[in-house]
Amino acid sequence: MIIPGKFTEFLHRFATELGQTALLEMSSIDEAQNTKLFELPAQMGHGVTAALRKNNDIAYNAITQICDAAAALIRHAETSASRCTIIFPVVMLQGRIFECEITEKADIRLVEVKRSTVFWRRPTAKSSTVPVDLVSEVEVVRFAQEKFAQCEALKPLIESGLPTTSGRAVLA
Repeated sequence: MIIPGKFTEFLHRFATELGQTALLEMSSIDEAQNTKLFELPAQMGHGVTAALRKNNDIAYNAITQICDAAAALIRHAETSASRCTIIFPVVMLQGRIFECEITEKADIRLVEVKRSTVFWRRPTAKSSTVPVDLVSEVEVVRFAQEKFAQCEALKPLIESGLPTTSGRAVLA
């Protein structure tokens, strides 16, 4: 089990070098923390699989491909300009999402959820882990509205400028 802390919530992200600097700066600013954009659940998973499937695990493939794409976008951003880029990978899944946990008494607890977060190993040379949101199709509109509102709450902080990234960070 991975228990997130303040720095984990901000720093374990797909980001350019300038993006990592902005994340580090925001991790110590109350206004950024209060937006809840970077907030992680108390417990996160470390794997995903589609139940009752043989040979083609579409959930695993989707999360792997979205992380490959995010890493590629960051590599492109690093080589094309000195922009502050931070990517939040999200996979929308058709069907139901279940979280499975082994309790302290060695019982298996299976709970249906509308969204979940897994800590996924990055497909990069850094080989660190990043949070990836898994959202059921019935929850995707609410999830998008929530994330949009959180970005809007962060906008004044970005527009007024972070100390190191001032003038180079843009919320798009």
